[in-house]
Amino acid sequence: MGKMIHRTVLLGLSVCLLAGVAGVGFAQNTNSADLRGTVTDSSGAVVPGVTVTVHDVDKNVTNTYTTNDRGLYDTGSIVADHYIVTFTKAGFTTYVRGPVTLQVGTSSVDAVLTVGATS
Repeated sequence: MGKMIHRTVLLGLSVCLLAGVAGVGFAQNTNSADLRGTVTDSSGAVVPGVTVTVHDVDKNVTNTYTTNDRGLYDTGSIVADHYIVTFTKAGFTTYVRGPVTLQVGTSSVDAVLTVGATS
């Protein structure tokens, strides 16, 4: 009886280990990027509610995100490609970065907005 329990536990641990290795291999074989960053004003204060437009220039696809209460945005998984990133909020000048080349993995694009009319 003791040998049977030992084998069952050993089999269970082996399955968990193989599943973990397979998951790591899968994550490394994706072609996804993740773009994130922080938006602040010229004094260094975070700016919530900024519209962040991420435009894939090669595929002509645009997605829009909004900074949270800590001035952070995160695109989640997007295709590694070339992007124009635009930051807009009423009362601030528009800030544009790009083209930014995103590789597989996480990249950061921060923005500092200047108080003024939106352009």
